[in-house]
Amino acid sequence: MLIISTIPHDHDGTHGGKNRFECRTCPYQMILDRKYYERKNMDLKGAEDVLGGADSWKNVDQAESFTPSPPPGPSEKMSRVFPNLIRKT
Repeated sequence: MLIISTIPHDHDGTHGGKNRFECRTCPYQMILDRKYYERKNMDLKGAEDVLGGADSWKNVDQAESFTPSPPPGPSEKMSRVFPNLIRKT
């Protein structure tokens, strides 16, 4: 596996301060005398539902709301959803 390292100034007077490819297991070195550049566009992963999507709220505990908020319309009923928390003791 090659790593990129800097050549010390006192090591070699002609190439001191330049970068090189260097192998950690053998004496291989390659002096980088020009700029190397490569651009890669990475695709973003789609967001996934953490809690299971829209169907995960079907069978949860619900209660009527008694908090002061604007009244619902004539066909709406106010309710709050409470997730079940399972604790290990």
